[in-house]
Amino acid sequence: MADILTESGRQETERLNSVLLRLVNIAAILPNDAPAMRLALTSQQTLNLSPQDSIVYASVHQNVQTQTDEQCFINKNVKDFLIPEIAAEFSAYNCKLLGKFSTGLDYITSKLAVTTSAQGIATGEQD
Repeated sequence: MADILTESGRQETERLNSVLLRLVNIAAILPNDAPAMRLALTSQQTLNLSPQDSIVYASVHQNVQTQTDEQCFINKNVKDFLIPEIAAEFSAYNCKLLGKFSTGLDYITSKLAVTTSAQGIATGEQD
């Protein structure tokens, strides 16, 4: 029994490490610098966010301001993040707020399909 549990633990560690490596290869680390922390402190008051949520908000906010591509912010914490003020602000930066990961997957999949289709039309390729 001990050998089975040891092997199970080893396999679980390998799977976790594999996922972490995949994430590191595609992840963007959002800033938690002085401007983000100042915005986090302000947003606690102006948006009534908790300290933790205000840091997440400020980091995402700084990131969406610097990007030109269409973006989305997916967060299950809908009561704090999917409020009209934040949705309107992020929308101005071409960032859609979504409250379910399944909705986010559908949204991203549809955007990728449109992009792939448009690339095929641009190069004259068809299915």
